[in-house]
Amino acid sequence: MVAAFPCGGWDSQVASLSAAGLRVLRYDMYARGYSDRPDVAYDRTLYRMQLLELLDTLELTEPVDLVGLSFGGSIAADFTAHYPGRVRHLVLCAPIVAFTETGQNATYQKLLRIPVIGDFLLRTVVMQKYIERASYLFEPSEKANHYNELFQEQFGYKGGERAVLSMFRGDALGDYRDSYAAIGKQDRKVMLIWGTADSEISRSMIDEVREAIPHISFHSLEGVGHGLNFEASNELNKLLIDFLKDTG
Repeated sequence: MVAAFPCGGWDSQVASLSAAGLRVLRYDMYARGYSDRPDVAYDRTLYRMQLLELLDTLELTEPVDLVGLSFGGSIAADFTAHYPGRVRHLVLCAPIVAFTETGQNATYQKLLRIPVIGDFLLRTVVMQKYIERASYLFEPSEKANHYNELFQEQFGYKGGERAVLSMFRGDALGDYRDSYAAIGKQDRKVMLIWGTADSEISRSMIDEVREAIPHISFHSLEGVGHGLNFEASNELNKLLIDFLKDTG
């Protein structure tokens, strides 16, 4: 299970999936939660290799089921496109299609790439908006205060802000259409879940993913926003369990 928030945000899913007899692994992406913050380029290659090295280190040689939310969904798609033999089933929850095509993201990303100006903008504006966005997503959870503390804590470690800036300046938040197209040509089960009240991932973006992966199983959650793992945990958990336990 992969997402841009600290892995503790998957608490509800881990509990339900484990109780259903599924083995669950969640991890913090580099510069998230308690993972390292190496001084490297935070691009999609880094995140792809992190997942590959994690599976290899744990000697998980059999194909695994990948579940990704938002940015984590695009990383899961990228990994599946490059290493199809390592993935059995894929679940995409409100995945990013092209980050810069959403709201003010394109403007922010252009400014963040400018030396000095980008560093100043990150510290004075973007980080605060990043935290406010997370707080809004965590709000439906009973553990919202706990998740907010974890989210803010992760940026206090050395290299945290540098990593976020590198992420915005690289291709990590770029266009993932090629990954979805590649998955569309693969023979695997894929499920797409999206909330109709999602203000970050539009219906048109979801339709693009569905068009790229014709055999995808699609479920829309009425009135649910972008933080569907917090806002509709019971519905999400049931969908995940039914999908991942189906061996057909």
